Amino acid sequence: DAFLGALPVRDEKLDDPQQALGAAHSVHEIRSMLQRARPDGEPLVVGVTSATAAAGKTSVSLALGLSFAAAGSRVLLIDFDAVGGGLRSRTLRIVRRRQAESLVRQGLLTETGVAQVLDYLQEDADLTVAEAADRLGLATASRVTAALATDTSGIAGNGAGVFETLAGAPLEECVLATGVERVTVLPLGEADIAEIGTVSRGGIRGLINRARSSYDVVVVDSGPILGSLEASIASGEVDELIVVVAKGELVGYVRRAIDRALDAGAKVAGLIFNKADVSDAHLFGSAGTTSLVSRVVSRPDSLNPVSVTLRDAADCPREYGPLAHATAACLPGSARRGRAKTGSRAQGAA
Repeated sequence: DAFLGALPVRDEKLDDPQQALGAAHSVHEIRSMLQRARPDGEPLVVGVTSATAAAGKTSVSLALGLSFAAAGSRVLLIDFDAVGGGLRSRTLRIVRRRQAESLVRQGLLTETGVAQVLDYLQEDADLTVAEAADRLGLATASRVTAALATDTSGIAGNGAGVFETLAGAPLEECVLATGVERVTVLPLGEADIAEIGTVSRGGIRGLINRARSSYDVVVVDSGPILGSLEASIASGEVDELIVVVAKGELVGYVRRAIDRALDAGAKVAGLIFNKADVSDAHLFGSAGTTSLVSRVVSRPDSLNPVSVTLRDAADCPREYGPLAHATAACLPGSARRGRAKTGSRAQGAA
């Protein structure tokens, strides 16, 4: 199977601009390869899975979503990982932070109060913003709930998601704003994990077809294909399936994952080698950008020096993780402000 590319190890602080540039270019290169395989103007549905847990597939899904959006596509991220819940937990943190910011705009909380609420929620992830504000004595839960109900920015969060959509709820009523231009997320929702057994391929096919009519690119983040029912269901319904492989994974597991995907009817676009270090980059032809950046950075006297000023990427929440944040931080300012037309369905490679 083909390698789509290698993604380097990312530090959590994003304090190395050259490393961030290498990661961003690798993500864009992979995105471009996926686009070239699709006729111009046709929506693209990409599935992302892995052989085992902790390979970094959710980080890859988010980074690819950012890259597609930077190229002008309207992107929907679908959380279809019932066990890992990586996208769900990150989305929840984003929603809570934006809820708190909404309360500042409405004069219900101060900036200091927001910091207190978010710190409190880090300690108790089961609480809502309203409950945290109430316990801290900053505002009653009823006042916070009422204030959030008046917010029209799409950040209130109504608990709806994939399962509610499968049950017939309109897709547009179940998605959430992410704070990133042209990127929307469909959470898993409030379903119990046992409900995964009730999902059919026909149901997922119908959901994906609805998404095609409203978005240019749909990225489906599922569980590891060797350990989740939902990955087997979704794999055969996407246009292209990516298998994320982390450094150190056993080859046998990777081969089994590919076989499982093919048995499910998937079209496997290729593998992404995640968490690679500089010494791994030369092994993958499509990781040339990462290798080039690494060589230039290590040679200050190079004839082709790389100079990078890392942007703060305020429009990409840090909750999306260092890989996605690096992708946003290295975009030119005009691209990050939405240079491309929001209504465009064009998907030509950037």
